[in-house]
Amino acid sequence: MKKLIFPLCAVFMLLFTSCKDDNEEVNLLGSWLLTQATSLEEGQTSTESGYNWQLTFNADGTFTEIDGTNAYKGTYIIQDLTVDELVLNYEDGDADSYKIEKLAKKELILYDDNSEDGKKPGDKLYWRDTYYFKKK
Repeated sequence: MKKLIFPLCAVFMLLFTSCKDDNEEVNLLGSWLLTQATSLEEGQTSTESGYNWQLTFNADGTFTEIDGTNAYKGTYIIQDLTVDELVLNYEDGDADSYKIEKLAKKELILYDDNSEDGKKPGDKLYWRDTYYFKKK
């Protein structure tokens, strides 16, 4: 019985020890500033920066988008289909949908493409817009 105590303690320590800091929570909440956007269309890629676009996500499911001097409000949801999808429902009835490529503590990458239409990378008519954000 004494010989089992050490292995059981070791297993217990492995099960309840994490490599990540428990205080380091990754979530969408807070303000995100667009730092760069890329577009791929007909095999050509273009990159732009210097945008004045900010998204702020609140815990109650609402968001604010500031695009230059224009401000928009609405609600958001994250749908887990085959990839995480962020849907922004604006107060005026419009909606935008983005796939979440990466969500880290200080980095958010969203993209939109026409893969729902059966297009895939390498197809002549495939397009993709990618948006790179940093947490404010």
